[in-house]
Amino acid sequence: MKLLKGLLFIVLLQTSVFLVAQEKANKTAVTVSEIIITANNVEEFKAMDWDDLFAVFENNASKDSIRVGIRFEDLNLSKKNGDSLLVNAMQVMVADISENKEELKKQIKENINTIMKFLRKRRK
Repeated sequence: MKLLKGLLFIVLLQTSVFLVAQEKANKTAVTVSEIIITANNVEEFKAMDWDDLFAVFENNASKDSIRVGIRFEDLNLSKKNGDSLLVNAMQVMVADISENKEELKKQIKENINTIMKFLRKRRK
């Protein structure tokens, strides 16, 4: 009976140690270092929720390097005279560290506005 109790105690001890080790292993944090948003319509970026987009970097340490990019693919612009202009691909990327997310947000918005001005000129 003592032997059975001893074996049962050892099995329970090993099981509890194993479960604690498994529990600790599951508490890892995921960090995101880069995100690229692709669209084929300029209007998609006008309606973008930038706070929601930058929320993916919340778990990053303040000094982690992050990059945010916007990419237009197969953008078809109709001109007033009936012609059309096809932009196969255009991409803008900004990079900094996590603690400067607000500055990155400002930069990416400025870049989108610049691209939109450029595309409006090409529609004429």
